[in-house]
Amino acid sequence: MSEVKNNVNINNNVALVKNKEKANQEQQSNLNINVNNTSSSFTPLNAKIADAIGYAQDLFSSSTISAQEFVEENPAFAFKTVAENLKSNVLSGVYSSFSEVVDKLLLGAFRGVTLGLDAWQFIKKLREKIGVQKAIEEKNKILEQEIKNLSEEQKAQLKQELEKLERELDEKKIDVGVSGGRVLTDLLGFVGAVAAAFSLPALATAAPYLIGIALVGDIVGISYFAYKAIKNGVQNFTQKIAQRREKEMKTQQIATATS
Repeated sequence: MSEVKNNVNINNNVALVKNKEKANQEQQSNLNINVNNTSSSFTPLNAKIADAIGYAQDLFSSSTISAQEFVEENPAFAFKTVAENLKSNVLSGVYSSFSEVVDKLLLGAFRGVTLGLDAWQFIKKLREKIGVQKAIEEKNKILEQEIKNLSEEQKAQLKQELEKLERELDEKKIDVGVSGGRVLTDLLGFVGAVAAAFSLPALATAAPYLIGIALVGDIVGISYFAYKAIKNGVQNFTQKIAQRREKEMKTQQIATATS
């Protein structure tokens, strides 16, 4: 009788242990479901925040590139902006008669420095144009001499590179033209500024017109290179977005393949 009772107690204890283990398993399963639900609810939000931060970083980087390119393409404008701000601080509290003399002399100095910087920029653009022309000549030479030894893929790649270089050459030609025009208008402005500063009788009447032509040249040149800087910044940002989307698509493909 006692053995039967012991067996019943053992069976009851085993059942209690199994029920407890089953309850623990169900509780753990429910916990995992809750965790998964929580993760699934927060993952898209985190991904969106990460994407927004990434796009903001790309936009800032592209804007910085545009600003840097604008300054590099317009050194005379950067110099003039800094000099004018410095002039206002230096001439503060100075008698008006002195400031008028300084303004006349500074106008000639500004035009002279602008002429030098724009001439240097013109030489730089001319060298870039010559460099692109040489690159085109080398590509054409390779295509002519090695055409029999090149595969169709290599020929197609060379032709694409040539088309890209030709587009770049067209752009460089415009750059040289605009830079050359700025040098010419700067020279006229320098002559007009000197005539106005020293009251040269032969050029006294023409001085305002010469300075006006120089200012128009400044506006046209700065606007053109500002447009180029903005365009290149937009292209850079577009490329970064395309690269980011391509990376996201590859990540999704890998995740789909492994799931």
